[in-house]
Amino acid sequence: MPLVPDDELVELMEIAMSNNQPALSRFYSDLHQHRFALIVSRKLNTGIKTGEAFSEENNAWSQDIAAPILCEYQPILSLPSNNLQVYAPKTAGTESCP
Repeated sequence: MPLVPDDELVELMEIAMSNNQPALSRFYSDLHQHRFALIVSRKLNTGIKTGEAFSEENNAWSQDIAAPILCEYQPILSLPSNNLQVYAPKTAGTESCP
């Protein structure tokens, strides 16, 4: 299965932190079209933090990356020992994504 290096963790974090709207729009379109057969990631969290170390980074990731992924994809496999999950596209009509 081919990997998509433009959408790896570090790249996505930079896109979110810089609020790169063209790149975010492309990513959201890819998610909506279910371009990715599977997404392997640490367990995604959409919690918002305030007044903590790295709260801005956490919030950018939660709002701009994790929430859109979870809107279009669902966990199908959890590996708790590594804090990893595998996500697959949700079936059509299961949720209304922004």
